[in-house]
Amino acid sequence: MKRSLLIIAATLSLLLLLGTCVLWLHSYRTCDLIGRYRDGLSHPQIFSEHGKIIVLRQSDRANRYYPATWTFQSSLPGDYYPFSTNGLQGFQLGGFGFWFDAGAGVRSRFLILPHWAFTLVFAAMFATCVPLFAANKARRRRLHGQCASCGYDCRSSPDRCPECGRIRDTSDSPSGRSSGRIAGAFATIIVGLTTFLYWWSNPVRGAPAGRGANPEAGIMFYPTWGGGGDRGDRMIVGHDEWGNVWYQANWHSPEGDFLVIVQEGHAHMFYDFWSVVVLDRSMNVVRRGSVGLSTDTTPYRLVEVRTDDPAAPAVIRGKWRLSVGWKPPEHLGESDDAGDSLQRAQVESLNPVEWPDDPESLNRNFVRAAPDLRIRPAGKGAE
Repeated sequence: MKRSLLIIAATLSLLLLLGTCVLWLHSYRTCDLIGRYRDGLSHPQIFSEHGKIIVLRQSDRANRYYPATWTFQSSLPGDYYPFSTNGLQGFQLGGFGFWFDAGAGVRSRFLILPHWAFTLVFAAMFATCVPLFAANKARRRRLHGQCASCGYDCRSSPDRCPECGRIRDTSDSPSGRSSGRIAGAFATIIVGLTTFLYWWSNPVRGAPAGRGANPEAGIMFYPTWGGGGDRGDRMIVGHDEWGNVWYQANWHSPEGDFLVIVQEGHAHMFYDFWSVVVLDRSMNVVRRGSVGLSTDTTPYRLVEVRTDDPAAPAVIRGKWRLSVGWKPPEHLGESDDAGDSLQRAQVESLNPVEWPDDPESLNRNFVRAAPDLRIRPAGKGAE
C-alpha cells in the first residue's frame, strides 16, 4: 500500500512538474482563462499569462438568482483582462502579489503567483519521493530476509550479505527517516500555505457583520442614521467596506423621522437618474423612488417644496413635496423660513422625488411650472 502511494505521488508530481513547465512557456504566447461565474461575478477566475497565474475572486451582498457556470477562454496575453494594479490596495514581492479592491458593492481580491514557484514545489515533491521510494524498497527487502542493497537471500547469513558483502542493518536507514521527515514537513507547509491563500483570497474576509438595512430588501449597503449639520437636511456622503457610495440626509415628515438615501443610478439624455430609498429608524425600507439630477452634479441638500396657488399643478398644490437640491448653497438660498419665495434661477437647482406608487409625482417638471414656489429644508419638519 505504501509503495503504491509513493508511486502515485511520484508520478503525479512528475506530471505536474512537466505540465507547469509547458504552461509556463505557453503563458508568454497565450492567456488561458478558466472561471466560474455567478450573476456576473468571478468565483473564481484563474488566468495564466506572462509567466504568472492570477487568481481573482469576487463577491457582493446580492441574493443569487442564477446557477454558477464554468467557462474556458484563450486569447493573446493582456487582451482579455489587462491586469493593472492602479487603484488597488496591496503589495507585490518577488513575483508574488496580493491585491484587493472594493467598489460599487463588489469586493475583489487578486492573488499573483509566479509559475516558477509552482515549478519548484512540484520539483521538490518529486525529489522527495525518490529517496522515500528507495528507503521503502530496502525496508521491504529486510522484512523478507533479503539484502537491502542487492536483494540476495541472507537468511542463512544474517550478519553479512555473501553476495555483496554488506553488513546487514535491521533498522530504517537515516536517509529514509530524513526523507520521511522532509516529506512530512513539506506536506504540512503545502497544506498550510494553501489554506492561508484560500483564506486570504476570500472577498468577504474582513467585512463587518450585517447591520442596518436588510440586503434582502434591495439595500446592498449598510447606512447608519444621520445627516449633515444641526438640521440634518444636508446630504452627507456615506460609504462602506464594499465600496458603496451614497448620499444621505434626515427627513422630518408629518409621519415621523426618516433617513433618505440617494444613490446614483443610470444616465438619460441630460439627466442622471438617482435612486431614492426612505428608511425608518429601524432601517426598514418604507418607500422607494427616483430623482433626476443634471449630469455631473451630486446631491447637496434634502428640501421640501410647496405652493398654494390655485393654478399650480395638483401634485404640489397645498402640500410639501420631497425634493433634492443639487447646487451649492448660494444657489439654494440660506433662509429657513417656510414662506421663503425662490427666484426662478433657484428653482432650477432642485428636482422633486418621483414615487412609482404616486402617479401624480411622475413629472419632474412640475416645479418649473409652479408659481409662488416655497422651499424649506427637509430637516426642519412640517408645519
